[in-house]
Amino acid sequence: MFELAVAEAYRPRPRPRPQAAAHQQSPPAVARRPATFATNPKARASISSSRPRPPSTPSRNAIVTSHSRFFISFISRRGRPGSLSSSSDRTITPQDAVRADSVISRATATSTTDALPERKKGDRELSNLDQAAVPSAPHTCPSSARSARVLPALPPPVPLPPQEELNHFDTALQSAIEDLQSTESLSQGSDLVLRVLEHMAHVSDLASCVATSWAEFYALLLHAANLIVSVLLVREVLVRNVLVKSLGIIARRWTSSKRRDTAELARVAGSVFDSVVQERSLFASRLGREFARWLRRERDGPRRQGGRLVRILTLGVSRAVSAGLQYALAEDADLEIHLEALTALDQGMPSPPLYERLQITVHSTSAIGTASQRVDVLLLEPSCIGPTGDLGCQNGALGTAVCVKALCASAKVVALSDVDTIAISAGRRQAAGESGGGIDATPERVPSRFVDVYIAEYGALDAEALQRLAVGAEELDQHILEDEAT
Repeated sequence: MFELAVAEAYRPRPRPRPQAAAHQQSPPAVARRPATFATNPKARASISSSRPRPPSTPSRNAIVTSHSRFFISFISRRGRPGSLSSSSDRTITPQDAVRADSVISRATATSTTDALPERKKGDRELSNLDQAAVPSAPHTCPSSARSARVLPALPPPVPLPPQEELNHFDTALQSAIEDLQSTESLSQGSDLVLRVLEHMAHVSDLASCVATSWAEFYALLLHAANLIVSVLLVREVLVRNVLVKSLGIIARRWTSSKRRDTAELARVAGSVFDSVVQERSLFASRLGREFARWLRRERDGPRRQGGRLVRILTLGVSRAVSAGLQYALAEDADLEIHLEALTALDQGMPSPPLYERLQITVHSTSAIGTASQRVDVLLLEPSCIGPTGDLGCQNGALGTAVCVKALCASAKVVALSDVDTIAISAGRRQAAGESGGGIDATPERVPSRFVDVYIAEYGALDAEALQRLAVGAEELDQHILEDEAT
């Protein structure tokens, strides 16, 4: 019995599991944050959101954007284990105040001698993207021109950074979307695009504080661009094309840059967005100048019917229309214009010295037949142009075009818009499963058979030029946004 007792005493027993201790030492469970549209590309921001909007909105000044200094203390800038960035492409630690100050000084206090070449370089890249598919002739776009577009090199697709690092990025992105949704129907296309670019510059500053590599930074910009485009239905084509071109320029600029430190990301993206803003701020003047040149050629052409008076009917007086009237009256001292508008004049008119030869009549929107009886030019400003030449315009455009063609056989219907409003192929969008936006979302579609000429910032475009520009826009769109959409 004694030997059995000794054996039982020395028999090995399993070690008890410290359940109570483990329960006491384990950290309390944290509720998992639901996925927001900063981490879920398929989610859309609601129109009425309970999240408060930041007290300050991006300034209308293209140079004044959000700065990284306000977010350095909030967002942890560290190299995440397992990220795809190399040692030469990794951001320096955020605690380095010298690095933070250098980023701020380079991004916000660039000297004049450094800023001017940077802006000129961005302008050249912008013009190269457009003129790759458009000839250099300033007045016409012949059908014999061919596209020679070179697509930019893109980084490999990578996941977005962890959600805990995207709080401020998420807040800024939702605030931008809410602001754009509330002002889309009240803004002209050019104003809305400038506001989108200002928001993207603000978001890119926050993205540069989070990203640890060029690939992550580009993924955040691409994600923000897709979400902004997805909520702008009426102006989706214009905003989409401008953002795609901007992302392409950023990718091209970063690829050609010799400085591989991600501290330069905010400066590169900011300079590109500033260049695009500066370029687009001149579009109204360029469109007006091209319209004045076309009008002068029409009056001097072989089918000129004589007379000093030109009767122009329009559905609205935008800055481009106002600029066109100014250029036309200034270049032709014998010209008189009778402008009839089917809407209230909510934009500034030409300067007082030109009013002597400009007569303005405002008609009610229900008086289309009366206003269309004696018209030489019907001026339409579409929000988008289809690849086949169909126009997406405001309400009343189709009825006005039909009345003008029926009552004035010699009248010309002119579509005045920049090339960024040319939509990509509807078939590719349907094949990709994309919905909303484009020419189908506009209030009225005007078939191409009612349109005589398309005037863009490069001059008059023919049907083949429109198709070629649509193909070029589709190639760049598919190259930039295809990975994110899939």
